[in-house]
Amino acid sequence: MKSNWTYSDIFDLEYFFYRDREIGEPQLHDRDRSIYLDLKKQHGRESVSTSSLLLSWLNSSRTSLDQTEKTTLPGTLISEALRLLAMLLPLSGIIFGMLSGLAFFTYSGKAPVNVFHFLFLFVFSQLILLLILLIRQLFKRIGLARYSFPSLFKLYTSLTAVLASKLHRRLQSSVSGSQQAIYQQFLGLAKTAHHKYGQLLYWPFFSLSQRTIIGFNAGLLGASLFRITTSDLAFGWQSTIQFSSSALYQGLKILALPWSWLLPADISYPSLTAIEGSRIILKDGIYHLATQNLVAWWPFLILCLLVYGLLFRIILMIAGQLTQRHRLNTIRFDNADVLSVLRRMQSPLVSTQAKEDVH
Repeated sequence: MKSNWTYSDIFDLEYFFYRDREIGEPQLHDRDRSIYLDLKKQHGRESVSTSSLLLSWLNSSRTSLDQTEKTTLPGTLISEALRLLAMLLPLSGIIFGMLSGLAFFTYSGKAPVNVFHFLFLFVFSQLILLLILLIRQLFKRIGLARYSFPSLFKLYTSLTAVLASKLHRRLQSSVSGSQQAIYQQFLGLAKTAHHKYGQLLYWPFFSLSQRTIIGFNAGLLGASLFRITTSDLAFGWQSTIQFSSSALYQGLKILALPWSWLLPADISYPSLTAIEGSRIILKDGIYHLATQNLVAWWPFLILCLLVYGLLFRIILMIAGQLTQRHRLNTIRFDNADVLSVLRRMQSPLVSTQAKEDVH
């Protein structure tokens, strides 16, 4: 019997554990034993895993609740919130990326777009974030996670705690007592789930982050292509640090390694001639620079966005979703609440009623 868990299931599971605290042990034992016996009838001698037993118990609890109460389960709220965020965050990323691209590629005809500014703002910054992520994973694997950078999950939980505190103060003055109680119960379930399944709950946040960054890069790419095709843009480079054009050329060749094997060299990265011919010297201006050198940079910049901005993030998003699915299917259910449910399900009911005296 295969069991497929979702985040909705986890929050609903904690909700029913919370409800069971108000029910006596004999009644819980009778209920859970009946669920187990019904399950054995359905599957006969087939071996049933702990995960499958627990999921069957959860589904039975949901069915019983639907028959007696009309309430929205926490898992449903969590699923709806994640779906909403999965739409809103990428959309906000696209809008922010488009605005950033339109604002950056503003050319008055006097000073070309400095490619160093573009690379540092939109490419190197993302590569640094990827490097930090890789370092954290490496430190985690060798047992040095406490010495690495703060995790994305800790950042999200800190922000969530601040928002929850503000929301709580707002609710105290704007909603009824029963609604406040529901909110407090839901917040308590979230804290419990975080305590039990903290690492597991990291992956939805990771996926949402990658979707948002993908949206940003898509918007930035669209705005960049729009500006390039509809404007007479010129690109150049300048730096206070005096380094040679050949050193820059070698650096660009390294950056272009992911695509230079597929595309012609003159498209993959600017030639040494184009690099030398697009260097901006403040006292000389740009009027002596050739147009073909000033426009030779844009294919390289677009390819940087495609690979380092979009492709790498899409790969990370897919990897995160696969890891999330694997973690959900290999949850270790070994906490006290789970063990209590399994014990009640698998322990036969024993009657302690004494026999009547015969006179």
